[in-house]
Amino acid sequence: MEFAGGVEAGWDRCDMARFSTLTADVNGEISAPLALFREILTYEGWQPCEPCVLVASGWRQPNAVAAVVVEADGTSARPTVRIVPVGPYESGQRVRVEGEGFGPGVGSTEVGWCAFRTDQPETEVQGDPSFGHAACAYPTEGFGLVADADGRFVVDGYPLPDGGVRGFSCLDPAISCGLAWHPGEGTPPAFVTLFELRP
Repeated sequence: MEFAGGVEAGWDRCDMARFSTLTADVNGEISAPLALFREILTYEGWQPCEPCVLVASGWRQPNAVAAVVVEADGTSARPTVRIVPVGPYESGQRVRVEGEGFGPGVGSTEVGWCAFRTDQPETEVQGDPSFGHAACAYPTEGFGLVADADGRFVVDGYPLPDGGVRGFSCLDPAISCGLAWHPGEGTPPAFVTLFELRP
């Protein structure tokens, strides 16, 4: 696929962690403020947006594409999630989950539990643990989260797992349990928030 200015890219080079859903007016036009980011989440993990293009797509409509320049300011704007209060936690404890840096107005963000088995959980894709993938589970409280216009969301009463995730104990020293969201099959997580459960 060739984009504006001769830039070649495919959907595997679009940001899977942050996008916006907009509704066109009666003239088929859209106008809304949009945050642009220097890094995008791809199948290869977080990558610089170089070269960077903005793609607008709609059902049965041709894509509208524009080349953009995103200046780096030295700070990371990756999505983050924190747990309130600070742990360690009891098994099954309900907590407050606060997210920021997400795409506004999109109801596809999920917050789940994952059992990670390496010292680099941010690189672990979710899937069948027998293939070395992270074992993940998603409570209903973590489905379909919608960030506000500033890319933030809050979930009160979010449950932590009852001791483990899909047969992996959070008390096992070889396992790191954490909150995470994998936006697509085979993608690394958009964020990882490790937590500790009390014995």
